Amino acid sequence: MKKIFLTVLCLMLACSAAMADTLTLPESLTVIGEKAFYGDTTLTEVVIPEGVTSVGSEAFSGCEKMTSIMIPNSVKSIGSKAFAGSSLKEITYPTTAEVATDAFDGVAGKRFVFSNDETTKIIWRDETLTFGTYPQTTEGTDNTPIEWLVLDVTEDGKQALLISKYGLDAKQYNNNTSIADVTWETCSLRTWLNKDFLNAAFTSPEQASILEKTVDNSQNQCYDWTTVGAPSNPTGGNDTQDKIFLLSYKQANDYFGALGDSNTKIRVRPTAYAIKQGASTNSSYTVDSSVYGSTDASGTWWLRSPGLSQFSAAYVYFEGSLSLNLDMNYSGECVRPAMWVNLNAIP
Repeated sequence: MKKIFLTVLCLMLACSAAMADTLTLPESLTVIGEKAFYGDTTLTEVVIPEGVTSVGSEAFSGCEKMTSIMIPNSVKSIGSKAFAGSSLKEITYPTTAEVATDAFDGVAGKRFVFSNDETTKIIWRDETLTFGTYPQTTEGTDNTPIEWLVLDVTEDGKQALLISKYGLDAKQYNNNTSIADVTWETCSLRTWLNKDFLNAAFTSPEQASILEKTVDNSQNQCYDWTTVGAPSNPTGGNDTQDKIFLLSYKQANDYFGALGDSNTKIRVRPTAYAIKQGASTNSSYTVDSSVYGSTDASGTWWLRSPGLSQFSAAYVYFEGSLSLNLDMNYSGECVRPAMWVNLNAIP
């Protein structure tokens, strides 16, 4: 009898939801039944009370206008395809809940998970963003929109770490040979990124949405020199305050899993403009077709961390491995700018 009552109640709630885009469920509710709000194309927000213990299979499947939901601590289980095909961007639920592996099937975007002993929060964001413009053809007279890969987001979902999808240019890490013991802080590439590139690629409103961040250049961001016995004991130098930067050796490994050889995920496709500027490519190694939609030759790209000496820098090789011994004056290396942006402020 109780099960029948709950089923009827859920059907009644579904009907009322069809007449309102926001719905607060009654405090007496303990179960959200299977397909309770299935295919509701008007529902944007549901308030679930403490006391609900389960969210049934396909309960909110196909709710294409629902973008966020908070699941109370009382919930013990979330069923199969409970939110499949919805437009969720954020969900928070108790870490102890049993969640079906396909509960979020079809939710679009890259998934970022933040979890502690009490709650788990999932944020979905588009895997790529288009932001700013830069020449990308051989002629270099175009202002083509720049595509960015989303590497990370903050737990509140408001800030994102981006890296350019393509190698946008080819530059020396440092072109001032009068500077001894070059670090990221003193290299010419850092100056170019935060002055010439910043002003060329972004309008004033766009620049306002790029966050100036403290860039960690500590030993933690570099290679473990004790494993190779680097004779000069290179250092990453002082931390810096930058809007635009390069990934460190550690970040490249963290975000791309790049320590192994022949990692296609981290390979980069240089633009025609970058190749015209001198970017090297190697047809023996091709880029990931699932990322670029082609199997073009891979390029190499700079990291901000030092190499085996204070006159070399770390970089990503054609095959997708992390390498350490490239002279800073080498001009065939791609530049993949990285930055933190305020997602709410992007024009």
